[in-house]
Amino acid sequence: MSLIIKKIASYCCLVLAISCSSPVTQEGNVIYVDKDSAKRISFSDWFSGVELIPLETNQSSLLNRCYKMLYEHKRFYIFDINQRAVLAFDSTGSFLFSSLSFKGQGPGEYVSITDFSVNPFTGNLEILDPFSNVMRIYDKDGVFIKNINLTEALLPMGEFMPLSSDLYLFKSSDYKKRKSYIKVFSISKKEIVKEILSSPENSTAMVTTNLVIFSRLDNKVLYGYGAPDNNVFKIDTTATVVDHYQYDFGKYTFNLRSLPKNEDKSFYSKYQEMNKDKYVFPFTKPENLRYRFCFFWFKDSFYVSRQEKESLSIEVGLNKFSDGGIFIPPNYIDEDYFYFTIEPIGLEYFLPKEMLTLEQQELVSGIKEDDNPIIVKYKLK
Repeated sequence: MSLIIKKIASYCCLVLAISCSSPVTQEGNVIYVDKDSAKRISFSDWFSGVELIPLETNQSSLLNRCYKMLYEHKRFYIFDINQRAVLAFDSTGSFLFSSLSFKGQGPGEYVSITDFSVNPFTGNLEILDPFSNVMRIYDKDGVFIKNINLTEALLPMGEFMPLSSDLYLFKSSDYKKRKSYIKVFSISKKEIVKEILSSPENSTAMVTTNLVIFSRLDNKVLYGYGAPDNNVFKIDTTATVVDHYQYDFGKYTFNLRSLPKNEDKSFYSKYQEMNKDKYVFPFTKPENLRYRFCFFWFKDSFYVSRQEKESLSIEVGLNKFSDGGIFIPPNYIDEDYFYFTIEPIGLEYFLPKEMLTLEQQELVSGIKEDDNPIIVKYKLK
């Protein structure tokens, strides 16, 4: 397999590898998808154009692997999981700062990082430092403000999300039962006030298909398990959970709650590959106020569905548009765009050439292989 193809494979799944369009119906909070009636779509069916933002390349701004991206304060915050750092760039791609400059054991410095957030209530950058059992708080420019001490009862901590001005959601794993919990922590009380959304036993031993489990929509938090699951949950500011919606793929529907019990870890880690001809395995499910998207895998093909919320009409498309370009899960979505971070070596595979202006084509031709990734924005119709 060539280096370029390997790069593309790493984008397309972050974990695994997408094909197709079908009529889909919805009853209540269940979305029924008929995978077998899928058809191809073109880029122009869903998007009206492409924008390119090359990220500044210098010794301090080098990116290795984008694990998570947020766009706040008209700037991009990117969690590089290999460097264990958050890097910030402005809306034109100019480098602002890297948290590597405040990594250490001194005042205002962090030792470890498993997740970050830009708090919607304060606007501050927050870094979770589980090794120190602390949340490090910085302003939007990376200037240290304070620490928030956490409780050891939250350990082991992974992802987190601010829920209100006082409450935070933390994902915490139980390695013995191979399951996870969402623990609700109160800053004012300095304690866990609630435990919600425990995952099915053995689910954390499966291949992770939903890397970013928390997202925010209309002042509420959306949550999906890391393992392949058909459900999306909504959590309000009081930590009340409701079933937001779930997908039903008919006879191909996989039920995470019906996993066999008492098998060894290798059984669960190979479960998707062993059952790829039997079940549809959903992974990331990005959403904004107009659309719901679901990327899913069946046999050796990957699919993406788009539901228009107002009409409830849905299409399902191949990971490769009929008019060129590979369609992968976005790093971030807002009301107007899909955002992707693409390395220069794979850029041509994600850009339908007929959608590029002459200026954009010249920009692409001037990018070097060792430059930083480019943020590619697909404008939603």
